[in-house]
Amino acid sequence: MFWQARQNETLLTTAIYKFHPHFKGKVNFWWGDPDENFHESTVEGGDVMPIGNGVVLIGMGERTTPQAVGQVARALFRNHAATRVIACQMPKSRAAMHLDTVFTLLDRDKATAFSGVCDEIICFSIRPGDKPENVDYRQDEGHLFDVVANALGIQKLHVVTTGGNAYDQEREQWMMATTLSASSPALWLVIAGTPTQTPSFKEPVWK
Repeated sequence: MFWQARQNETLLTTAIYKFHPHFKGKVNFWWGDPDENFHESTVEGGDVMPIGNGVVLIGMGERTTPQAVGQVARALFRNHAATRVIACQMPKSRAAMHLDTVFTLLDRDKATAFSGVCDEIICFSIRPGDKPENVDYRQDEGHLFDVVANALGIQKLHVVTTGGNAYDQEREQWMMATTLSASSPALWLVIAGTPTQTPSFKEPVWK
């Protein structure tokens, strides 16, 4: 965790995974064990988004550092858990606190987004290098939505954005309009308080 006030949360969750009988001996720590010193490298869960096809999106903003993204990518490759990590460099903005506050994949080809931030995100793909612990790091061309569609092997990503005018969009983004939870294909849990965005999910492409 980035802020010191929240670092005890990592200690508590680690204790649960290490010692609770439901999890003891069943969970592997690939990166982030609080018993290790990662110095200035920090990652928060809201920035980490496995999207399928061996791809993981990781936002780089206020609380997740580029150093940590590189370390996490190497850990995923080392454990054969991913073949590509897309680092999403977000603008320095309060609205860009976490990746899942501006973009969330809801289905194989559907997402919700706050365009005010997504339009400024720059993507970099990290792939395994030709030697152990080496990585290939390259900037991706195109918009975040196009990069994600290409990574998933689909023609187009259907995106519903925070609705209304510019003020409505900012308000709904702050009310976590893009922080949805997909429990199954075409079934999503939407946070109340987003009246201009929610009706968009009734369009035929979303049913």
